[in-house]
Amino acid sequence: MRFYILPGSSAPSCGLLVPDRKRVVPLVETDDGQDFPQCIGIAATLVFNHGAERYLLLRVRQRDTREDTSLTDLLFLDRGGIPQALDDLNDAAAPSGKPLGQVASWLRARWQRQGAPTAARKTSGR
Repeated sequence: MRFYILPGSSAPSCGLLVPDRKRVVPLVETDDGQDFPQCIGIAATLVFNHGAERYLLLRVRQRDTREDTSLTDLLFLDRGGIPQALDDLNDAAAPSGKPLGQVASWLRARWQRQGAPTAARKTSGR
């Protein structure tokens, strides 16, 4: 993970460093010209396999306002060391606040019922 400051902001954003591509995949970025949300760090991680694919599940801690912080679970498909963000945790039924092992189990069961995971999406870091 790497912390960085976006132009026009004075607060930390963060992302996953992809060393061989020398780029960062955003996790939490401040809004344009703003200081929130701020990335505090990664609270937990879990790597798991489903079929022939490898997934990375991250629980990111962010500061939303001066007083409020939150945890956000993010799912990535690991394709050749390049994480691709997936939409699969945007479902209203996705477990939040549960241990990441339970979130991964929920995802596997959902994928068994529905078929393949949702296609990769562009992410704004949140």
